[in-house]
Amino acid sequence: MSIGDPTSSPEFRTNPTNIQIIRNNVGKVDGYTKFVGSDEARESIANYFPAENYKTTKDNVFLWSGGSQALFSSISLLAQHGDNGLFPSPGFSLSCKISGAFGINIRYYKLD
Repeated sequence: MSIGDPTSSPEFRTNPTNIQIIRNNVGKVDGYTKFVGSDEARESIANYFPAENYKTTKDNVFLWSGGSQALFSSISLLAQHGDNGLFPSPGFSLSCKISGAFGINIRYYKLD
């Protein structure tokens, strides 16, 4: 549950349209983008996923480069030292490692 390369499975192949977009933009945008993602990408997501009772804009959309970065950011924002964190067992071990680093008490529930 946190081991292995998902790209080895045919279900996780990159969409050919995405590959073409990347090819068309090589050399136009090089280097790192903003920590929260590019303005264009966040604006596109905000428009694609409008909220019913909330104004979704690029300013409240955050993108991460992977699940580990998203976990780190989410846990650091939502929990404080001494809080209890409830995690599935077995589960994604990085969640507990990150939580422990922030002083969060780890609690498990069993997956049957």
